[in-house]
This record gives sequence, structure tokens and C-alpha cells, in this order.
Amino acid sequence: MARATVGPDARVVLVDVAVRASVDGVDLPELDVLVHNAGALDTRRAEVEGLERTVATHLVGPWRLSRRVRAATTVWVSSGGGLTQRLDVERTFHPPEPFDGVNAYARAKRAQLAVARRLGHHAMHPGWADTPGVVSGLPAFHRLTRSILRTPAQGADTIVWLAATRPAGRDFWFDRAPAEEFPIPWTRPPEGAEEQLLARLEAVA
Repeated sequence: MARATVGPDARVVLVDVAVRASVDGVDLPELDVLVHNAGALDTRRAEVEGLERTVATHLVGPWRLSRRVRAATTVWVSSGGGLTQRLDVERTFHPPEPFDGVNAYARAKRAQLAVARRLGHHAMHPGWADTPGVVSGLPAFHRLTRSILRTPAQGADTIVWLAATRPAGRDFWFDRAPAEEFPIPWTRPPEGAEEQLLARLEAVA
């Protein structure tokens, strides 16, 4: 399928971004575009190599992959849920009990925005799309909103546009336009939180 779709030089590399050895095994030349879109919304706490799986999948693995693979353009796919959160490094890396997978996911998505900005990468919000992840992770939300959810293709539109056009500057994007990263004023990070986040990623990745 890959050869038929994108040409004879296509190569499929399977990576579990939550596993260090899997990321370290990636052997790719410099890429035109790297899109961080791996995701998981767990209903129960799970760990991978001593890290809570949400933070391993959404933050530590992509951070490690960005350090390993050179890309002309990197896009982090965040979420509207992340916009409701204030950056809290301790709660992101150590979600409190009882475990709430939705909040853990949203905190990781907020942290992605800080990482993208600090690394000079693009970040985007795809809107609420009708994907298997929404069906399994947010079943009640899906039942209530499925008639108005975007298609996966509509959700991916800005990712493809960023990859194709590579606009100048590094912004947070929604529907091909720069968007407000802190639409809720109290979600702005406390002083020093972003530096703390980068230091934590350096230490664990």
C-alpha cells in the first residue's frame, strides 16, 4: 500500500513512542516533516518503563524522537482539552489518584504546546473529530456530539496544510490560522513551569 500510494522509496517504520528502545531503533535520514500524532487516552493507570503511559506516549517519546530525527518541520498535534488546563509538571508526570484518564490526557496535551513553542515547532488543534480514540476514550461525549463531529480528514486538514506550506514562524494553529494558546486566562503557566518541564524531559528521556 505504501509503495502504491507514495512511490517506490516509501518505507514503513513502526515505532512505539512510549518505549525508549523502540524510539532509539529509528534509523531515518533527515525528514521534511515530522508529525507527533501518537496518542492514548487510558481509563486506567498504566506504566511504561517507570513512566505513566499518557506522559510517556504524548511527551517523553515524542521529545526523544525529535532529538533523534532531524526534520525541516515538526508539528505537534494537541487537543482542545489541553486548552482547559494550566501547565502543572508534577501532576502531568504523576497523575493523582483516583486516576482520571481524561485529565491526564488534557494535561499532557497542554504540556505539548509548551514543548512545541520552546523547541520552535508548530502545534495545532484538529478540532473534535470522529475517531476511534474519541469513541473508546470519551464514549458519552461521542454519543452526545457525533452528529457534529468532524471527519478524520477534516481534523487532519491543518496538519497536511502545515506540512505542505511550512508557514513562517512557529505558532499554534487551528483551521489553517494562528490560534490563541491561552483562551482561558488562568491557564497561563506559572513562572518557571516551562523550564521545569524541559528539565524533567531532559532527565527522563
